[in-house]
Amino acid sequence: MEITTLKEPGLHPDTCQLLKPKKATKQQVQVLRDFVDGPLNEAMVASSAKLAKGGTIHAHDVVVFQQQDGRWEVGQVWFHLEVGAQQVTLLQRWTPTVNKASHSAKCTIANEQGFVPIDSIQYPLPSDQEATVLIPYQLNCRL
Repeated sequence: MEITTLKEPGLHPDTCQLLKPKKATKQQVQVLRDFVDGPLNEAMVASSAKLAKGGTIHAHDVVVFQQQDGRWEVGQVWFHLEVGAQQVTLLQRWTPTVNKASHSAKCTIANEQGFVPIDSIQYPLPSDQEATVLIPYQLNCRL
């Protein structure tokens, strides 16, 4: 087997990317003012984003993300936002109840919303009103 050279630059970007971004509507800008400081006239929103680690996340996906303090959390995506060079995802936090014996977590939907950096999202999970989440061993003790 021969290893070939990739000749198409940017085919596999090393940063997150919004897919089909659109200028934020007046309603979205009004909602964003509660969360974001600064001018929002150039804000771009998208329902899908491509992760630098690989994979695509969409609005309504449930994702595992990592907080700045290293804790792993679960949340449901509402939409993705790009303001200047900053890319974030607005999500609704899910509160996991960990069952360490089975490496799964039943999650309840919390009434907490907030932005997280898109690059903190690890991967999407299947979702519904309640989900059993399979937790890899390395993450099990971090929830």
